[in-house]
Amino acid sequence: MPLYVRLIKYTDQGLKTLKDLPTRLSSVRKIAEANGGKLVNSYVTLGPYDVVSILEAPNDEAAFKISVQIAAQGNLSAQTMRAITMPEFVKLTSGSPKGKSKRAK
Repeated sequence: MPLYVRLIKYTDQGLKTLKDLPTRLSSVRKIAEANGGKLVNSYVTLGPYDVVSILEAPNDEAAFKISVQIAAQGNLSAQTMRAITMPEFVKLTSGSPKGKSKRAK
């Protein structure tokens, strides 16, 4: 199933209600599952983003629906990016032309 990386920043509302985080995480899992996806894991991070999460979704449309439904709760803003594993990347590029060129002599 395709993977998506979500770079998350808490909104002021999200920061004020951090005590509700267990309930919010449960809600995120339910939203993902209702759209055929799964929250794989989330990581609290230092730096420009508060959380990085990994989401599985059947396709881009489902990932979009999940992201919008989560953001609509008002606790976060996020950037969602499709992630391709290294084995998938190798498979995608293994059939590409080698770009051989003939040199003029």
